[in-house]
Amino acid sequence: MAIAGWRTPSYRHWPFGCGSTPASLLLIANRFTSAVPGCGVIDDGLGTDLALSCGRTVLTAWQVAAVEQVWQQAFDHAQFVWETPHSYRRLPLDSPALYTYFHRDFRLIQMDSFGDLLYKRVSGSVP
Repeated sequence: MAIAGWRTPSYRHWPFGCGSTPASLLLIANRFTSAVPGCGVIDDGLGTDLALSCGRTVLTAWQVAAVEQVWQQAFDHAQFVWETPHSYRRLPLDSPALYTYFHRDFRLIQMDSFGDLLYKRVSGSVP
């Protein structure tokens, strides 16, 4: 399924509801804010991991409960997730719980020649 214009800055807000992705991509695409009230943004995934885990990188930060909780909450509210080839440095999907949740509730719907991946929620509820 293709979403026309998903990489172009033609929308004032993230048009798909609540999303999770590196903030720099949302800013470039002019989609930093969501039209959905209460949709939060982790504007620096690596910084969030480092701050909540006392300096651990994404490879081990997920072992700290606060890191796993903040990402769980972000995924709970996301209807879409936009990953880049560098997402492995920011998204703590080495966490067995987050990995299982993500791959159960989201499906890849589009990829591009840059290695970007767009996932859509297919199950679970968005509050």
